[in-house]
Amino acid sequence: MDDLIIGNAGNNFLNGGIGNDTLRGQGGADTLIGGSGNDFLDSDTLGTVDTIGDLLDGGSGNDTLRGEAGNDTLIGGSGNDSLDGDDSSLNFGNDSLDGGSGNDTLNGGAGNDTLNGGSGIDNTNGGAGNDTVIDDDFVNFDVHNGGLGIDTIDYSNVTFAAGAVTINLATATTSVFGGNTETILNFENVEGSQGSETIIGSSGANLLNGNGGDDTIDGGAGNDTINGGAGDDSLDGGSGDDTLRGQGGADTLIGGSGNDFLDSDTLGSVDTIGDLLDGGAGNDTLQGEAGDDTLLGGIGNDSLTGDDSTVNFGNDFLDGGAGNDTLNGGFGN
Repeated sequence: MDDLIIGNAGNNFLNGGIGNDTLRGQGGADTLIGGSGNDFLDSDTLGTVDTIGDLLDGGSGNDTLRGEAGNDTLIGGSGNDSLDGDDSSLNFGNDSLDGGSGNDTLNGGAGNDTLNGGSGIDNTNGGAGNDTVIDDDFVNFDVHNGGLGIDTIDYSNVTFAAGAVTINLATATTSVFGGNTETILNFENVEGSQGSETIIGSSGANLLNGNGGDDTIDGGAGNDTINGGAGDDSLDGGSGDDTLRGQGGADTLIGGSGNDFLDSDTLGSVDTIGDLLDGGAGNDTLQGEAGDDTLLGGIGNDSLTGDDSTVNFGNDFLDGGAGNDTLNGGFGN
């Protein structure tokens, strides 16, 4: 049986059960459960601005879920679902959208939203705001659009095989062995997988995190922040004033042109593996860690520090290169 269930200004719990149901919350902190069937769930607001977050769960079936101005949680469940975090450009919240299984369409709307299409061939659009799109199902190739704002594509819940995947913000693609591609439009930041991949930034300012594995990361143009994470990583800032942190493993950090900051870093542990830091052109700051590090200032007036600790240190090699440089070996030979 197809039901029409309408709440009131209170905190309502509405459950459609079996059938193609329509549920409207109409104010308050509501919970709407579609159940089985092709359901329509709407936070609704009785004509007022509802800034209270609602929970909408479509259940099984091809459902349509629509949030409102609050910080809403929308769960599509099984089926080919359509989720819309906000239906207003004036009043909006920071929403969480999870498509579940099926070929889903997710639209965050305005606000700083988190979108996860789940399994299936999904189409996500962050809309306005600083959004995060999570892709933890790389069996299918989705279409992701960050929209306006500073947006992040997040693959940190999967593990890519070494040499298989390239995440390229400049071409707006994530490709497997240069062939099958996923679309990643309008993203500024990347969270890499727990495996080994290649990450390439755009011409703007990017935050690129390699996470686990032996990653190769190229910031490209712009003032980028690049963190290698665990593993033996190769980081290249490219042009611009970049910040590079190795964060564990035998890392290679290349500043490129611009006034760069390069740090072996250690993710809070003692890293006794030697790193290579090359500032390149520009007035760079290079900082080693506990391992036997090699620091090359390159062209420009550079500052090189072999160790930043009096407890754990290595036997470092420091070469200022051209320019008026400051070199501090720290402890060690």
